[in-house]
Amino acid sequence: MTYNYKPIVDIFTDIVTDVRAKYNVTDGDAPYYLYGHPVEIVNILSKKTNNSTLKFKKFPLIVLFMDFAEDVQPEGRNVSLRLAIVTDTKPTFYTADRYTNTFKTVLYPIWELLHQAILDSNYIDSVSLAYAKTDRPYWGRQGLYGNEGNIFNDFVDAIEIDNLEITINENC
Repeated sequence: MTYNYKPIVDIFTDIVTDVRAKYNVTDGDAPYYLYGHPVEIVNILSKKTNNSTLKFKKFPLIVLFMDFAEDVQPEGRNVSLRLAIVTDTKPTFYTADRYTNTFKTVLYPIWELLHQAILDSNYIDSVSLAYAKTDRPYWGRQGLYGNEGNIFNDFVDAIEIDNLEITINENC
């Protein structure tokens, strides 16, 4: 057996590159990609906000949250991932506005491209993907009466993908 270990974060770098090529054909920068602990992601975005050049290169964003365990088997690695697709929004939008202006025009199209790129990846050994999807208008912390405050320091809407069950093919 040939073992071609490639870290999952690098596999998703390749996947996001494929998404960029289809989503943003003019300059290929967006959607942006970050991976790491949620606090680290927030810190990176905060630093970008304070940088005159990078503050415009934050959204739309695909985030691969860490940590995740890799169940190593002879046929490959099984992993359950948590992702988010995030875009900036206006704090004055109501939920209906958010669906019209961010979900339908930015978030859903990126999710469709990302979903297809995952399926098309030579490293992913899945015919179909199992996952839980949550639309997160005004993405905040869950409280008794809904979201309380932003996860990020920006006003954002997001699609959260949780329990994305994939098998990494080590023989590609």
